[in-house]
Amino acid sequence: MQVYDSSERLTPVISQVKAIYENLGLLKLLVVRDLTVRYKRSVIGIWWSLLNPLFPTAVLFYVFNTVFKARLSNGASFLPYLLSGVILMALFNQGLTMAADSVSSSAGILTKVYVRPEIFALSSTISNAINFFIGLIPLTLVLLISHQTPTWKFPLVLLVAVAMTLFSTGLSLLLTIAYINFEDS
Repeated sequence: MQVYDSSERLTPVISQVKAIYENLGLLKLLVVRDLTVRYKRSVIGIWWSLLNPLFPTAVLFYVFNTVFKARLSNGASFLPYLLSGVILMALFNQGLTMAADSVSSSAGILTKVYVRPEIFALSSTISNAINFFIGLIPLTLVLLISHQTPTWKFPLVLLVAVAMTLFSTGLSLLLTIAYINFEDS
């Protein structure tokens, strides 16, 4: 059993990584819980992860293609670029809001048992990153439909997803303070 000692000086980054490593089982459990709770009462379930980025992309594509008559200089379709931007922004936006909300909604656990809040924020952003990877399936299909092939740089998406996950986790921990203080009652 881990005992909290407030007089112990902790190295900021090392202690956080160590706490996450010590609580890997809890982290996995929270990620699975986030994913199952998200789609539990949905009629289409996990398919929502595939369809969710397509709706805003369809609206933006219609506006830019029909209203503004936007075209790329080389004549290629800009739909894959648009969809990739929507998916990436969803990763950041949902990761930020869900992580701040997870720390706030876990206040009952945090006040009774010593668990670092980073675990809850990281679990939310990891479950959101899993949704991001599911969202890459429609992006790949759109690439193939528009006669563009993924290049050898496509696996670099993994690095972008990890960096965005860590960034949104850190930023959400900063914003959680304001979220808790100004939450609607």
